[in-house]
Parts: sequence; C-alpha cells; structure tokens
Amino acid sequence: LRDAVPDPAGGPYTLALYSHGSWLFRQASVYLTEHLASHGFVVIAGDHTDNWTDIFGFADPLAEDFIIRPREITRQIDFAEELNEPGGEFASTIDVENIGVTGHSFGAHTAMMVGGGRLNTDLFLNEWYAMYPGDPKGAMNRCVLIPPLLDKMAELAGLDAVPEGLWPDWSDPRVDAIFPLAFGAQFFGREGVAAVKVPTLLFESELDWAVGLATAYYEPYTALPTDLRTHVFFANGDH
Repeated sequence: LRDAVPDPAGGPYTLALYSHGSWLFRQASVYLTEHLASHGFVVIAGDHTDNWTDIFGFADPLAEDFIIRPREITRQIDFAEELNEPGGEFASTIDVENIGVTGHSFGAHTAMMVGGGRLNTDLFLNEWYAMYPGDPKGAMNRCVLIPPLLDKMAELAGLDAVPEGLWPDWSDPRVDAIFPLAFGAQFFGREGVAAVKVPTLLFESELDWAVGLATAYYEPYTALPTDLRTHVFFANGDH
C-alpha cells in the first residue's frame, strides 16, 4: 500500500537493504523486497545513481559502481538512522542495531563488499581474463572494459595508485549479515571472498550464464569463513 502509515506496535523491525543489478532499478525484485516487508522487515531498495548517468551504457558505470555502490549502501543506512530518530518519519520503528544487506548480480557484489569482501582486479585481469577472454567486441566484456578505467576507479576510491592484489576494505560495521544472490567471484577471488566478516547466506545457481563459470572455478562458498556461511544452491537454476 503506497504511503501506508508505519505501524510501530510490533517494532522495532530489522532493517534489510536491497542492491539491484547492473542496468536495473529499485523495483526489479519486488518479489523479494515486498516478501521481506511482509515478514516484518523494514526494506530500503534504492536506485543506484550510476545506472542513471548512462542508462543502458556499457562503459564507465561498469567499473565505477564497484566504488560508488558500497558508499550508497552506507548512505542508505545513515538515512534509516535519521528516519528512526525521535520525530522522524519512522521514529523508533527501525531496528538499526540489526541490519542485513541483500542484492542480485552486481547487487550481490555490493552486498559482499559492505560485508567485508574485497576486490582483486589483479587476479581478475591476470588470471580470469587469461582463462576466459570472451568476445573482445562484446558489449558486456568487462575484461576489455575495466582495464582503461582502473585509474579512474582508484581516483574515485581516494587511492594514489591501482592496488596490487586486494583493494581496500569498504565494509560498513553496522551490517550484521549479507545475502548475495548470483555473486561473481571472478572480481574477488578466494582471498577477497575470505575477507567477509559477517554471516553470509550465499545463493548460487547451477546454470548461471553470467557468473556460473566463476562459481565453479573459485567455489566462493568454500572460501567464506566456515563459521559464518550458509549455502543455497538451485539445481538447474539460471542467473
């Protein structure tokens, strides 16, 4: 119900944030976000700004969103805290001490980063690209798109140079759990996945056309800290 008045009677309610995939938008997964809300979560699902700078573009946003999107999740948590303050629109309704982040496809990468996962563009370009170069003219070939943008990524991240190995930790300490759906381990490698700090419910699909090869090769679930991981695997599932 649009503009429904919040009901604080059973609250405060656990906060869940949803990060959409590339070239998508906040309403892309209402089957998930509305379902979570129906079970008593306060759900924030925002549009990531990089999508709207070059809608359906196949250039800068593909690299920049690695840097921009984790920061936007942090801003959304800040906003939830403002809403929850006395006099706020959701005063005392949001449990900002219990926060989960979910996301699909690129949103899964974002969820991993705010949970402690770290990029490894060295590995992506020197190992993954060597094994799976793909179509050099393919519009979605990040092995071709990312290298010219590495310096810009480093600048956006406030770094003096492109890191060798793991990029910095961009986790948010307020995030208590993450739920990545269709995560691309080729951008992180096992070491980057192992850096996750919070309980993780990892969703993978057997026939995922977008990230299935990386899932099979890097086995990201096995790289997660053993005391923090739970696995959901969809046989015959796609992206």
